[in-house]
Amino acid sequence: MSSDTYPQALIALGLDASSAEILACLIKHSWSDVSYIASKTDLSKSKVYQTLKQLEAEGAVYRSRGRPARFTVAAPFLKVIQSRADKLLSQIMSTPIDFPDLDIQGLIENVKMALEENKYKIKDVPEIDVRIGFPPIPNVTPSRVFDFIAEGDYRIAVGFIDQRKSRLIREILAIEFYPIFDLMASLLNCIDYFLIVHNDFEESDRFFEFLTEALQNYEHDRFRMAPRQSRYSGIEGKSPTLIRTTDDVSAIVEHTIKDLRNRRFLADRTRAKVTETLTQTEEEYLNCQVIARNIPRILTARTGIRTLKGERLPRSPLFQFKEPILRIVQREQRNIKIVKHSYILLTVKLNDILKQMERRCYLPMTATIEKELTNLQLFLSKFKAIKYELSSLERILISTSRNLILEPIRVKTINPFIFTIPYEIEPYTINQEDIDYSFKEFLNSILMGEVLKFRFLVGQEGIGKTHLLKYLLIPAAREMNLLPIYIECPLGADLLPNLVSKLLEKKNFPDDWKEDIEEITIEPNLTPGDAVLILGKLESLAEEAGYKGIVVIIDEFENSLPDRLFGTPSDFGITSPISISQLREVLQTELLTSVGVVISYRSKVHPTVRNYIGIANFNDFVYKPKPLSLKDIQKLISYRMETWNVEVPRFTPGAIEVIYERSERNTRNVIRYCRELFSIAVELKNKTVTKELVADMPPIPRFTL
Repeated sequence: MSSDTYPQALIALGLDASSAEILACLIKHSWSDVSYIASKTDLSKSKVYQTLKQLEAEGAVYRSRGRPARFTVAAPFLKVIQSRADKLLSQIMSTPIDFPDLDIQGLIENVKMALEENKYKIKDVPEIDVRIGFPPIPNVTPSRVFDFIAEGDYRIAVGFIDQRKSRLIREILAIEFYPIFDLMASLLNCIDYFLIVHNDFEESDRFFEFLTEALQNYEHDRFRMAPRQSRYSGIEGKSPTLIRTTDDVSAIVEHTIKDLRNRRFLADRTRAKVTETLTQTEEEYLNCQVIARNIPRILTARTGIRTLKGERLPRSPLFQFKEPILRIVQREQRNIKIVKHSYILLTVKLNDILKQMERRCYLPMTATIEKELTNLQLFLSKFKAIKYELSSLERILISTSRNLILEPIRVKTINPFIFTIPYEIEPYTINQEDIDYSFKEFLNSILMGEVLKFRFLVGQEGIGKTHLLKYLLIPAAREMNLLPIYIECPLGADLLPNLVSKLLEKKNFPDDWKEDIEEITIEPNLTPGDAVLILGKLESLAEEAGYKGIVVIIDEFENSLPDRLFGTPSDFGITSPISISQLREVLQTELLTSVGVVISYRSKVHPTVRNYIGIANFNDFVYKPKPLSLKDIQKLISYRMETWNVEVPRFTPGAIEVIYERSERNTRNVIRYCRELFSIAVELKNKTVTKELVADMPPIPRFTL
């Protein structure tokens, strides 16, 4: 018997694996210490010591005196082992045994036949430069690991782990590096692989158990070590197939192929939807960009027609409203920018997934690709809403220009609902008395020098937050001799530099402040402390000019927040956005005695602001606009018609009721419906907008974060 087989022989005689390895070592190297035994076995020093202690108690080994203690096998124990071996050998020789036919070549042929019956072609493993895969075991190549490749629906590698590969197995077990198989399969562009473990080598059981445990803890779609530089390869949620030669190998192969085809059928069906939706979303996104560029051109273009006197016709009548119309365009462009980054990240991810699916290197679970499809559809709905707003505006401008060309003498009626931003001839609000009272109460607190001089205006997009700031808060501040500074929060995660630059724009201050404002410098690395000092300088200038204080109004605060809060559904995370951290430090200062701050943002980000702003009783500082009632909508329509001196088409009570239901009581949505219905009625030469006309109109897409 070879000394290499001592452990297996001792295990066969009833000893456990640890005792067998230690006794085999002591048989070969008598009087060895714990360190030496550990170096010759795969056991730790603590395991060797515990096992020797047990063997000594059983009389199997002797311990020497002195330090370090040395051990040897006890002679009586060797006689007992010899007796057991003789008895076992006698039993084996007298018992007929039917050995199963485990001829490795026969198994290989059976597996090939099972694959060929499922329309797979068998190919040899190609020679590949393994340096690109950085294998952790020297001289490992795909041909050393796998026996052949099967090509059909997908590419599958097949490897028989037997005596021929015993050296490879020992190397793998020595470093316990399982993904070598995965790496080699990736080099071969295989989506899956079979490992068929033969029992004709000594460590087959241990190796099979090792692989089984590794596969149970293996996330195939994430841990894949693909040299293709893609995060997506393999079959998501499925580990490679591990088989023993004693199993029904052919049946397992056929079942795996059937499951693979079912997965592919379901995934391909969803992939087609993703591809179609990607195309639609990209078209909507590009259309938004094109229309946003067209509108300024329409506003500034002339008709190109000359009268009989040779006079050039003026620009469109809507040119006088260029500024508010461009503000609508800018708002929609800002909406695009808010979601653009998340949208691009999603398209990159989806294109990578689709590319790998097309190459048949990756097969996701249906639920995974359906989830990404849902995320993509959210972006599609956002871009559709933006495009609808811009294209509606474009149609009105083009229609006005066309009418001017056809009837140059007669100036056509302007659609009174063209503006979906605050643009009124005089300040006007509907049913917002509570917020008006709250604003004035807050302004009084600034005059009284209260410590917490800030408030938050929160509401869904289009509810009228900017309208309230411009037509309630700013006029009230001026009446109380407070200087209002209105700022549309710039896009960008680093709030302070952008915000202070907007704050110091000349338009925010009287003309005689010009030199003083120019002297205020903005540091490259602006801190909240620097921002407070700048506000302090403005506070002093205001007092010298006779103002009782300053109200800084930050609108669209969501522009400074990370776009992950607006893109695909996700948790807000555990890290406070930098803009909120910077704002929190400014708001908590007690250095400013007569400066108040009002921050307005959309409801979507309210949980984030509330959680990270760090203020007790946060809701006490929050104002929320009221949605419009049915009577409010009637008042809004009447006000717009009277303001722009338009009598027809009139909106019937039934039509207003349908608008009330469809608009979700949102001010911007109400104006959008009225704008479209007014245009349709004028086009049809109807004198009224009826309930039936509203019912026939498809729902207007709404942009939501």
